[in-house]
Amino acid sequence: MKRCLLALAASTLLFQPSAASAEELSARELKKLVKQADKAWAAGQTEQAVASYERILGAVPAGDSRRGEALYVVAMAYLSPEGGDRDVTKARGLLQELATEFPRHPRGMEVAAARALLDELDSARAEIGRRAAELDETRAAFDAEKQKAEAQREEAAGESEAAGGKVKALQAQLRRVRSQLAETQTELDKKEEALQKLKDAMVGRTSG
Repeated sequence: MKRCLLALAASTLLFQPSAASAEELSARELKKLVKQADKAWAAGQTEQAVASYERILGAVPAGDSRRGEALYVVAMAYLSPEGGDRDVTKARGLLQELATEFPRHPRGMEVAAARALLDELDSARAEIGRRAAELDETRAAFDAEKQKAEAQREEAAGESEAAGGKVKALQAQLRRVRSQLAETQTELDKKEEALQKLKDAMVGRTSG
């Protein structure tokens, strides 16, 4: 129980803006900044909106509802491929912060869905990396076996037939790995499309 309380206290401190980095804004200035950020986001002015929301994050204390909305919008902005500002790592961190600091946030289901899709994308990318490594290994083995087969063919015509069989087997394996890699890439593209649709839907709700 004592360890849980210490962990909770540490996480609370982690998500609170430090006194050194917090921006001092009057209630009137903060209200104006929130209106500017909301207006920019609704108008599709992503850079301006993110800049304003990040100022809000630095000005309001942990637990403030305006901070929850700012975390959500900035995370969605970093998930968007528009403008070349996409940063999945930052988006994941902001979504985690939002889920931790505001477990009952009105957009909790959307946040959970976005985080689940990001996890699936990570798994798909890891699978592609594994398949690509397997493809490289198979290609290297194929090249080595091909060279060996050519050398054996020069030395003895009889032995070349067996070596040729090995080459054909490796060629078949290479085709299978390429096919699996293509299937995994297709799956990744579908997940990317699903994530974009989810983001578009979330943006629509925000602007609405």
